[in-house]
Amino acid sequence: MRSSSPAMRPPNMSNTRSRARDPQLDPFRELLRSVIVFLLGKSATKANLAAVMQRALAEAEALRRDSKALANLYIALSKVIHSWHDDRRFLDANAKPRALLLKGRTDSIEALARVARVRVSYSRLVQSLLSQKLIRRAGPHRYLPTKSVVRLVKDGPELTGYLGQSILQLTQTLESNRRDRRTRRALLERAAIVDDLSPKDAAAFRRYCAEQGAAFISNANSWLESRRQRSPRSRTKSSGITAGVHVFAFLSTPKRTRSTR
Repeated sequence: MRSSSPAMRPPNMSNTRSRARDPQLDPFRELLRSVIVFLLGKSATKANLAAVMQRALAEAEALRRDSKALANLYIALSKVIHSWHDDRRFLDANAKPRALLLKGRTDSIEALARVARVRVSYSRLVQSLLSQKLIRRAGPHRYLPTKSVVRLVKDGPELTGYLGQSILQLTQTLESNRRDRRTRRALLERAAIVDDLSPKDAAAFRRYCAEQGAAFISNANSWLESRRQRSPRSRTKSSGITAGVHVFAFLSTPKRTRSTR
């Protein structure tokens, strides 16, 4: 007896062959499936998800040629802000960042970008620094950083690049650790989670993570910066690899309880 139930139909062989031709999509498929499972459990519908994915695909297609710049944009912002707080050439007598001009061979954000060896255009870098409120005016034609680390405050290409790269790097780490089970070669992949934290401790948790995370990221960044390849003027293709650490904390929204009378 033949059944028309979708659950009984054989798998789509063309899709299977497509995945076999492009194995790099397998981790992404696992990621999508995992996210969709949770979204469906939070009242999202298949129709809503399909509409969102169609719209996202259309928007992504328009940005495809810009993908390399998007990937480098957040890294460029981080390099500039770090160098501004770390490089003695851009610090004052109190080891604080000096107010810089936007352009110029020295004493400028343009010069700072050259020292940090960013891989995006100067105009795009400054636009992002201003858009994400990472710099502020500090006198005539001069600017200072608003933060010691990069924190994105609004939507834009910076968020697109950072979010996309972060998700891909997470899936690559998971896949690498799953395939290579030798402990010595495993990348950092840990989580500390409870599902019954008292809501009154949420603020303390934020403070604790901010303090501990800032110290860890600062040390990791200094370690990485000290080992960058020192060939800023070389026109040959870099043999370096991308390496880094993502740290984030999260809190779920407290469930609202119905009041009883």
